[in-house]
Amino acid sequence: MGERSRIDSVYAKAAGLTHESRVPGTEHRRELTTRWHRGELYRVLRDLRREAVRAKKSGGDVASTKERLNDFYKVERQISRELDELNRQLNDNVAQVEIETSEIGHHSLPVVTLDLHPPREGEKDDRVPTMFLGGIATSPYQQFELASALALSGQRVHCFTYPEHSTAEASSDWIKRLQADGTYRLHAAALKETIKQLGLERVNLVGLSMGGGIALEAASDPEFADHIEDLIVLEPVGLEEKSLVALGRDFVGKQVLGRTLLNPEGAVKSWRQGDSRGGAAGEAMQADIDILRRRQITSEKLKAIHPQGRYVVAMGTKSPMVDAKSVTQEFLEAEPTRRAAYVKDAPLEILQVQSRDHSWPLVHALGLARWLSEPRHGDARITTIDEADLEHSTASFILEAKH
Repeated sequence: MGERSRIDSVYAKAAGLTHESRVPGTEHRRELTTRWHRGELYRVLRDLRREAVRAKKSGGDVASTKERLNDFYKVERQISRELDELNRQLNDNVAQVEIETSEIGHHSLPVVTLDLHPPREGEKDDRVPTMFLGGIATSPYQQFELASALALSGQRVHCFTYPEHSTAEASSDWIKRLQADGTYRLHAAALKETIKQLGLERVNLVGLSMGGGIALEAASDPEFADHIEDLIVLEPVGLEEKSLVALGRDFVGKQVLGRTLLNPEGAVKSWRQGDSRGGAAGEAMQADIDILRRRQITSEKLKAIHPQGRYVVAMGTKSPMVDAKSVTQEFLEAEPTRRAAYVKDAPLEILQVQSRDHSWPLVHALGLARWLSEPRHGDARITTIDEADLEHSTASFILEAKH
């Protein structure tokens, strides 16, 4: 067993994942996050069965206990099938998108599409597709937890792959271009060209971490703004200036060692998931690190952003990578000018999640997707919730729906 497999097996056991298995009818192995959700579902089913046995032995309300078991089982079977279908799509619904401009060079980027409700032949699909960007130099495989949660909420999700990732075929001088430019501009250009080549006239843009900063960069382009329906920015990195030492302290020290390494669930969802499929080389990562430690999103860019639909910024109140207080202030200070210029636009919504984890959008992806699928949450500019109020598993999602 290789070192990577040994690490995965340790986290699999600690996090209660089901054993390795294949998606029925395919040769694809179930993803780590799929196995994590299956484990949670099985544990609830086991507890409900035990409850039914205890009720029978004690002369309790057997009928209602069995009804809860049967109701949960019916929904569990449906969600399990959907998880397997998304797992299949992650492997089969991959398009190699060729993009090329004089600014970014030529790239061949794998884009994964997740969709549980594709239109039938001749049927009109009125949904605005979602383009999802993950964290630094990632692929759809590494950010599958959040992308699949968005798909489970009914969205058609296209998952972007960074040119730096090993599954992409990037221009030979891409790293040199990034080093010379030193901003999010080239990543945003690659994103916009990918959207163009996919033939998407309008998209909901969802970005996490570095992807959140790139989404803001793209949205601040006046020529691209009309293509954006909803803009959802999660834990955006790029609104602060940090030294390499500070960035290393916050990411490696506070996040990886302090939050992720000893948290099996968080490690599976935000670190181990998809990691076996490769990543970015050292030079590429260094180029990206040098970009994201600098302030990239200015107040002038924030004032120029005007999505056609909802505009949501979400962050942890004690995130190691985002200073929630200062970032919130940046967005609020830009808001009067932005709204004055774009009076028909929806107002900014800020979601502050009481969390110490930069990866909370991955850990609580289902609850976040549910929150985003609901209408605007009242008139308050800022909504504050505890991360425990956001479902973290399909099992808790089913149980929450029953109340």
